[in-house]
Amino acid sequence: MVAFAWLVIIAGLIVGFGDRADQKHENPPVKGMTRIQKWSFGAAAIAAVYAIWVSSSLDDGSSTAYSPASTKARTGPCTYNVTVSFDETYNDSVGSDWDFYATVNGKTVTKSGVDVTCDVGDHVDLYAQCVEEDVYPDTGEDSSYIVIHKDDLWSSFTVTQDIIVTEDYGRYAGNTAEFAVTFTFEPVE
Repeated sequence: MVAFAWLVIIAGLIVGFGDRADQKHENPPVKGMTRIQKWSFGAAAIAAVYAIWVSSSLDDGSSTAYSPASTKARTGPCTYNVTVSFDETYNDSVGSDWDFYATVNGKTVTKSGVDVTCDVGDHVDLYAQCVEEDVYPDTGEDSSYIVIHKDDLWSSFTVTQDIIVTEDYGRYAGNTAEFAVTFTFEPVE
């Protein structure tokens, strides 16, 4: 669209302001465009480009495609599908078999996620737990909350927590493992 607009501008300028040979004649030649016609064409081309620019800036976001620009103007409440990923970032001989558990506003997050409905100012409680599968299981957990802001509504965002698990028994007692837990919020249309 921008390339077309520039093409129209350049053509209008060439035709509107180019070839001034007819200025030397009091009576313009019969064939071809007169200077006034050329200026009119140039002005029309510039007006067309301006109209294209104005119409593109007035897009009301009514297209069916999901785009961040059109969703920013929406208001709440918003329903999000929240999924969770657990990524081991460090492990100093704490264990290799783990169970993971997470909740959002008290609802257990499954593999397909959990749906939560929020509005501006709402607190969303996040809880995550990492448990080593062992005779003496070691556990790390973290609970926190976020507050939904206007910019969060109808936008995708992530929240990351760090969980540290400390080995409590045996020769590796005191060693730690660390996990980055990422809660991903995706708006549900």
